[in-house]
Parts: sequence; C-alpha cells; structure tokens
Amino acid sequence: MNSTATTERERRLLASVASDYERRGYQVKVQPGAGDMPEFLAGFEPDLIATGTGESVVVEVKARRELENEQTLAAIEAALQNRPGWRFELIIDGSERDLGPLLGAPQIWTSLEEANELQQGGRFKASFLLLWAATEGILRLFGNARKWRAKVSSAGICDHATVYARPDRTRTISRIGRSPATA
Repeated sequence: MNSTATTERERRLLASVASDYERRGYQVKVQPGAGDMPEFLAGFEPDLIATGTGESVVVEVKARRELENEQTLAAIEAALQNRPGWRFELIIDGSERDLGPLLGAPQIWTSLEEANELQQGGRFKASFLLLWAATEGILRLFGNARKWRAKVSSAGICDHATVYARPDRTRTISRIGRSPATA
C-alpha cells in the first residue's frame, strides 16, 4: 500500500488486518520504519510486520488496480525466501470491480464459433467456458443497450483475498471477509 495512493478503504483494511494479528498475540508494526525491520528487508516499505512466537509476517495491502507491473511484491517474496520463520502475506482489496470493456458483436460471434469447434473436437470444458463468456458478453451488451444497471452479488464473491507465499514456492489463496451479498 503506497502511502501516496492509499485509499480510506485500504487504510481500514490494513487496520483490520493489524487488529486481527494483535488479537492472535502478534506484535504489530504498521508502516514500519527502517529501525523496525530486519536488515534483509532494507529498502522495502511494507505496510505491516507482525511478529509472533516462531513466526513473523510481512504484509502488503494492495488494491487490484495497483497490481499491474508490481515488482516490489516479487522482490519482498525473494527477500523472505529461505528465511525460517518468515512469510509474506499479500492482501488484495477486491472491492473495485472493473468489468472491463464490452465485447462487440463480432468478438462474441467469433467466440461462439470457436466454442462450437472446441465442442466438436471433444473439448467440452473449454467449449463450455468460451460459451459462458460469450453468453455473458451478449447479456452485457443487451443490458448496456437498455441502460440497465447490474448489481453483482454472489455468495462466492468476497471483499478481499489473501495470497500466502510459502518457502516451497506454492501459493495458497484464502478468501477472507464477507461477501457483498451478506455484508
């Protein structure tokens, strides 16, 4: 979370994460200074460091829009690599839903043709996914033409997700928070 681009929502999310770690017995430093960090994190500006019994966590909070070309995250992960007792936690604030540009009718038609080819070739899952995307594109075009406003709500959509980077380089994605439908 870059302090110059920090939104109020990201500040609240960071405060919530800090509070959660404190409840679990960690000592928490929000936006720690150079004196609060070990030498191997010199030059980084993490949003939070939580120190617990046998484990320390470096936390970054990012809005989805901030993740493009984000090289700092990979550098922090690399700095923590092979550091026993340290892990990196990236919290992605998914509150801003960018549905992206609408597909045009020619793109949708091409997707439908490709879905048909995939189905005839026995690639049913790939065909279904492409058909699903084309159907969504048709519905969005239809709704946009009629100036309908869609409210996206689903029990599966969460306010934010946490990505844990572990020393074995595997990544576990854990969704935390409540969905907009239940909030």
